[in-house]
Amino acid sequence: MRIRFCLTIFLLSCCSLLSAQKIRTVEGTYLYYIPETMTLQQARNEAMHRAQVEAIANEFGTSISQSSLLVHNERSESFYQEGMTLVNGEWIETVGLPQYRYVISGEDIAIECSVKGKAREIVKSNIELDVKVLCNSTDVRFEKDDFLSGDKIYLAFRTPVKGYVAVFLYDDASDEVSCLLPYKHDHISAIPVDEDVTYTFFSKKDDVLHLHTQEYRLYCSDEHDTNTLYIIFSKNEFSKPLLESEDGRTVLKHLDFENFTAWFSKARVQDKDMVVKKKLISISKK
Repeated sequence: MRIRFCLTIFLLSCCSLLSAQKIRTVEGTYLYYIPETMTLQQARNEAMHRAQVEAIANEFGTSISQSSLLVHNERSESFYQEGMTLVNGEWIETVGLPQYRYVISGEDIAIECSVKGKAREIVKSNIELDVKVLCNSTDVRFEKDDFLSGDKIYLAFRTPVKGYVAVFLYDDASDEVSCLLPYKHDHISAIPVDEDVTYTFFSKKDDVLHLHTQEYRLYCSDEHDTNTLYIIFSKNEFSKPLLESEDGRTVLKHLDFENFTAWFSKARVQDKDMVVKKKLISISKK
């Protein structure tokens, strides 16, 4: 009787865990008032992100964290925010197209976004990664999120568990995602890393793991651009997306943002240990 009782408890626990991890269809709507310093496309993206957060919060709870970036220049101040790092749930994929509606109230203009998609509850804590974006130096004291066009970028990375890491950069202006890590001539999908070791990527002097290390400089096409770094880590080895490679040694392998998000959505569904760290970066002309 005792053996049967324990077996019953075990089976109930497994069923409860599978139920908690079930992917659910969620819907959300958010009315976003557009700041004067934000373009229409940036406002549409922000309204969509917040509608996704609203949908997840309604289904799984309201514990979320957001990363923000405040950009200063001589003429204006701009605010950017990413709200996709979720504690109680995570957005897996969008179903259909987001629906937008513009609202004018006095001198204010708002955009309302309604979105439908699939989301999954996070039933265990994410692995805490230590990631620092460094400007013109590999010293961690030079951690920054605002760069001048032409500045070098380095990445300090540390994980509490052994695993694999890849780094992608999304350029909002071109709507393309470039693969920064693994490097262009690495014939692997992700870089193996040990626990509790500080790695300095994008530095030929300090990145002792690789013979194919590339160094990068950030440039902007307008007065200032905002890019997003995706640092993707898992305890399990994962496959990279299909990338395009143009002729020339200095051109990075890349893909469009739609295909990147499609790959990323599938990868997160297949690997519940996958963790993503997003870093917003501002690049301004001198």
